[in-house]
Amino acid sequence: MFFNTVLKKHFFILIFSITIMILINFSCTIGGITNNSSNNIDNNKLKMTPYTDLGFTEVKINTTINFYTIEDNAIIYYDVTTDLNAKSPCKWIEGTSYIFDTTGDIKLFIKDLSNNIESEIFQAVYSVISEDQVFTPLSNIQMSLIHKDASIEFTTRTDEAVIEVGYNTDISADQPEGDIWITNTSFTFDATGDIKVFAKATKSGMQPSSYYTRIYTVVDSYPRAAEQSASEAIYMNDSSIKSWANGYANYIVGDDCNAEWQTPNKACGHAVGTNYDIVCLGREGQITMTFPNGIADGEGFDFAVFENSFSDTYLELAFIELSTNGMDFIKFDNASLTDNTIDAFGSLETTKIYGLAGKYKQGYGTPFDLSDLAEKQDVINGKVNLLNIQYVRIIDINGNGDTRDSFDNSIYDPYPCIGSAGFDLDAIGVINEAY
Repeated sequence: MFFNTVLKKHFFILIFSITIMILINFSCTIGGITNNSSNNIDNNKLKMTPYTDLGFTEVKINTTINFYTIEDNAIIYYDVTTDLNAKSPCKWIEGTSYIFDTTGDIKLFIKDLSNNIESEIFQAVYSVISEDQVFTPLSNIQMSLIHKDASIEFTTRTDEAVIEVGYNTDISADQPEGDIWITNTSFTFDATGDIKVFAKATKSGMQPSSYYTRIYTVVDSYPRAAEQSASEAIYMNDSSIKSWANGYANYIVGDDCNAEWQTPNKACGHAVGTNYDIVCLGREGQITMTFPNGIADGEGFDFAVFENSFSDTYLELAFIELSTNGMDFIKFDNASLTDNTIDAFGSLETTKIYGLAGKYKQGYGTPFDLSDLAEKQDVINGKVNLLNIQYVRIIDINGNGDTRDSFDNSIYDPYPCIGSAGFDLDAIGVINEAY
């Protein structure tokens, strides 16, 4: 919904509803995650996995990896194996660290025991390389769908190494077309279709790195508006939605948000698809929602965020961040290709937006796939478990262009708005549950 400096669409204010809102929100804080009465997480199901201090899956021989747990008085156990198909360890070893003392691929298992309750098992595969081998380059963008003419950047943890890039339209290929490599730290997608990108790094006197590879689907434009062909919008009554956010852990109201729109409980439960049954975040405000059964990375999209836009083009946008423990959050990469300011009654094109909530009109959710986060460091080190997401944080974007997307483009949406500025959250629907 919108409210500019001259005209407010929603003119009435009920004194009774304001009073109720104040009572409901009295327990909210403006700090970090708080366990107030609206946080409906089942702590019996929330036993966190241990985590590590390594945010990379490639390590040098003799590197030490340390294990941690947030559980009080917990005992940590681990095991390693060269059998990458192993489903469980052969023998648990008590300890809080391990030294990678041989090269090759190693599978690590970690668990903890606290109050006679075992955690879920953390597991990861590490590639252990020799001291004289260059680290593999990594990309700064983890989006499987990407727009034509976008550029991604590569870096390596080996100082002064030279990075080379290549590509192949045969996504089953194990090297670039014609084995052609170009010395560059960036790669630009200049054609549409499925493209496999390669990157490697070399340095004099050292062994070359392994190849980095990732398959991208390159498009002229991002998916269209709801009810149009090639749209990704998910209708609020779609049978794929299994459950809904049923609590909030934190609500921080941004600027220009009147009291009657500050009722976070309205974002709990099934999407309503109207202008009024929402919580408004205010400009640069945020809210963190919780779930009865969590969210897990499954087949296809895993959850959808519903806003209350009254049209396909009046869109208020927000970043989406996720957490398992309520402390460590990771953000979806995103793109906003709108190249001009948008006034309070202005329009946006859905085909220029990706990875941001608020892309679709009321009653239709913007879907997100957790697999797009698999290369994030806090996923690799175990702080964020994509099979056990408990918190989704929605952060309103100031639409004046000061905020940037993952490609360093300015993000624009209607601005300035007052009274009910910012993202209006209707609900979050869960497609793939954690349990």
